Amino acid sequence: MNNKLKLFMGTSLALLMLSQAMMTTSVSADNNSTNTGKWMSGEYHTHTIQSNDASEPFLKLENVLNTAFREDLNSLPMEAVASLKYGTPFDYLVVTDHLRNSARDPEGNEKATARWEAIADQQNKIVELQKSGKYAGKMIYTGFEWDMMGLDHASVGIIDSKSDVVPIDAIHQFEWLYSYDTTADSFTSNEAEIWGERPTKEGLKPDTSKTYEAIDWLKNNYPDSFVLPNHPSRHNGSNSGVVTIEDLRKMNDIAPNIVFGMEGMPGNQMAASENRSELAEIYGGADVMISQVGGIWDALLGEGRRFWNFTNSDFHFKVSSNRNYSSGYWPSEYSRNYTWVEGDTFKDVVDGMRSGKSFSVYGDLINALDFKASGNGQQAGMGEDLQMSAGDNTNITIRFKSPEYNNYAPISEHETTVDNKVKVDHIDLISGEVTGKLNESQYASNTTNDTTKIVKRFTEADWGQPDAEGYYTINYTVPADTNRYYRLRGTNLGVDVDGYTKNGEPLKDQSFDYEGTATAEENEDRFNSINDRNYTSMWFYSNPIFVEVPDNELEMSFSDVNSHWASTAINSVVKEGLFSGTSETSFSPDTAMSRSVLVTVMHRLAGQPSDGTHPFQDVATDAYYNDAVAWASTNAIVKGVDSKRFAPEQSITREQLAVIVYNYAEVMGMDVSAKNTLADFTDTIKISSGASKAMQWAVGSGLLAGKEGKVLDPSGAVTRAEGATILHRFINNI
Repeated sequence: MNNKLKLFMGTSLALLMLSQAMMTTSVSADNNSTNTGKWMSGEYHTHTIQSNDASEPFLKLENVLNTAFREDLNSLPMEAVASLKYGTPFDYLVVTDHLRNSARDPEGNEKATARWEAIADQQNKIVELQKSGKYAGKMIYTGFEWDMMGLDHASVGIIDSKSDVVPIDAIHQFEWLYSYDTTADSFTSNEAEIWGERPTKEGLKPDTSKTYEAIDWLKNNYPDSFVLPNHPSRHNGSNSGVVTIEDLRKMNDIAPNIVFGMEGMPGNQMAASENRSELAEIYGGADVMISQVGGIWDALLGEGRRFWNFTNSDFHFKVSSNRNYSSGYWPSEYSRNYTWVEGDTFKDVVDGMRSGKSFSVYGDLINALDFKASGNGQQAGMGEDLQMSAGDNTNITIRFKSPEYNNYAPISEHETTVDNKVKVDHIDLISGEVTGKLNESQYASNTTNDTTKIVKRFTEADWGQPDAEGYYTINYTVPADTNRYYRLRGTNLGVDVDGYTKNGEPLKDQSFDYEGTATAEENEDRFNSINDRNYTSMWFYSNPIFVEVPDNELEMSFSDVNSHWASTAINSVVKEGLFSGTSETSFSPDTAMSRSVLVTVMHRLAGQPSDGTHPFQDVATDAYYNDAVAWASTNAIVKGVDSKRFAPEQSITREQLAVIVYNYAEVMGMDVSAKNTLADFTDTIKISSGASKAMQWAVGSGLLAGKEGKVLDPSGAVTRAEGATILHRFINNI
């Protein structure tokens, strides 16, 4: 049974940064958007040769930018192992080398500096490249990967609200105060005079409170910045570095406009350590925090937090030049975020990310997504809110494009069944209730949202052929019952693929880690196995749409119910989200109740499970009651009027209602032992033989009563008022 409806809670050294107008052609069109803007693709977490752990000569800054924006690719050496034939260039990129000592300049020459000085060199190089005519119309920004105190990494972009210039002085100060791995000799002599004494590494590194302090410092000084935790579950099971849901909640509490999401689809996908992305708990390449339906991400969304999922390459190198190690894919090769951007500055890109109007993809599984919910004359997209009245229909529209090919290519020649053709197998519509923000005492213990479920699994049969614009379209209707969110995930995999999925859920990714020293042949085998696995298992995740049913809307009032004998029962079942009105002001209590309506009500009562099929030719696949009929038929709750017809608009009779409710109770494991002999009624002979047991139970349970003249009227049509009353009794008594 549905839960009761609840109230919804909820620089002086700075160098000029590129601020040219962005490209006017969008990667994917959102034709129905009421806002002016465009879809842009990119990422905010990648490395260059200026990171100590990215020392390959081919990782100079220019090569990383060339791959992201697909320029001068012929200049890449063979050992780069880049496969960039398909997909589109990025529109934006944030370079995030580690906030630690830098050993090299952007060209790879030895130059030991602190990170803030390395970023200044990096900015000089970017300006030089742009002046030469490269990367026209592209958004390039420099942030850093931050070792949070007591926690794992985060991608940070410090943004000056009054300027498009990267604030080098701010990065300098932040590095002085909150970087424990930048050595003291990397600083000048007067930082302590300006910003106070620097904490010691021993005191700073384990102190999570200093992480919170750093986020608060950004909020007070650079509020347009972002701090987005990377691969949050990487240290699960370790003694240090673990990022918990409590940490995410506290960081989001301090600065919700700065800590507004996480890297739930992590990069470094070619790594061998642990598993994909060096995580042990990773499913279909996605962090367990987002891949588990009803898990940590859903728990955060269930509080009403606007907390989003993103992906990145976390690129250091793909395969090392000595062919001993592998790490990740080049920017734009395997993973990308699509973000709706309104404006032409990098701040606008971050505002787009902050809005939640974005989706994230592996392997170019899709390259456009228009996901909306509408109703009451309004509509909302990803990251937005839709105000609905309880009981009204929420119309879900999913439009997507999928390319023909992606960038799969073998690392080296080997036998494989993997190819670079792309096809979506299914898309899941996932929903969970929003019950309001938790008390801080529950931050650590409340790690799930048990109301979350797959509302509907869509396949090719649901989206058919593409339209003239190349979009596949899905339409689905679901009643507004309580405050909730809807999100999507999709994959190229079937629902039961050995080693990859079970009942549609992603399985933990197979690890190709190894012990000891591998031979050259073993290394090549490992590289190919990892690469094949990644392109076998491709997923996308959307950010959610929130549907709000304000508290004053929960007390629905119909003009034809107020003085009706069944008003109490009607108002109750409407508030439960089981029944809807026939209009905004009418319930039509004395109109006959149809078979499709009853089955829909029982389906809602069961929590709208998505399993089942049916044989009925008169039930269209896009009918609002199709899923309900399929579920009820599969579970032997309902039969058709014959083997091929359900007769959805036919009035439900009293004995049919008794049989369906009885079957539901039996399937749900409820007590159906109550009986009445029916001896007091004069028309028991009219009860169909297959309905006798159900009628005895319905009368014995107090669900059905006789009419005037001691008749049961088994074949009489049930009105909507009578149906509401019987279901009200069933909910409260049984």
